[in-house]
Amino acid sequence: MDCYIDIIISEDDLNGCGILESTITWGGEKIGKTPREFVKGNIKFCLLDTSFYTCAIKNRIILHVSSGLHDIEVKSNIKKESIDENNIYQLVEEITKLSEFMIVIGSYDEKIQDVVEYDEGDDLKRIFYKALNWDNPVGTVIRRVK
Repeated sequence: MDCYIDIIISEDDLNGCGILESTITWGGEKIGKTPREFVKGNIKFCLLDTSFYTCAIKNRIILHVSSGLHDIEVKSNIKKESIDENNIYQLVEEITKLSEFMIVIGSYDEKIQDVVEYDEGDDLKRIFYKALNWDNPVGTVIRRVK
């Protein structure tokens, strides 16, 4: 299964989550790349057009996870291991502490079937395992929007 994870948050929340814009140095000056790219540790993100998803998050930025997905899929399905130590899962845990966010987990050949209005008591791991299940994937939106 080819899965994807898209993260929609306010651009104001990027630094608080440790997500940094990739830069290059040109003539001693740091400048952002075009198109814009972001990183957090070994996770890389490319930017999606803000019209791709409709939501009420102000000053939103849509980050498409572009690295590390294979590891979380394999741990969830073949190895049946815990995903607690996975960097993407840890980032999503961190993002669920924000006042507003939207996370989309799906596969390119499946529709979104489940929308979770996230509350602190929800079992995030269960939501991930269900969304990433190769036998019966459930495209999922996890969100908290004012």
